[in-house]
Amino acid sequence: MIDLIAKLDPKILLADGYDECLIGLAFRVGELVALYSAEAVIDKLAEDMPYDDAVDYFKFNIAGAYMGEKTPVFFYNYVSGEEYE
Repeated sequence: MIDLIAKLDPKILLADGYDECLIGLAFRVGELVALYSAEAVIDKLAEDMPYDDAVDYFKFNIAGAYMGEKTPVFFYNYVSGEEYE
């Protein structure tokens, strides 16, 4: 997937350290961006910190970080509980 993204548009930004959480591409305002599984990113973070801290870190430091037009987007496969509010 990483190689395909580089061929399609080398300007697409990727989330460093989360290659295994990459699930595809998405269109945002007509441009391709990387699409990540939010749950997979949170689970990876939770390997090194409590789950609630991982959710907070993800929301504010990863999903909440806007780095320009090619910033990745994060997909929630399901929504349950207060952690997604």
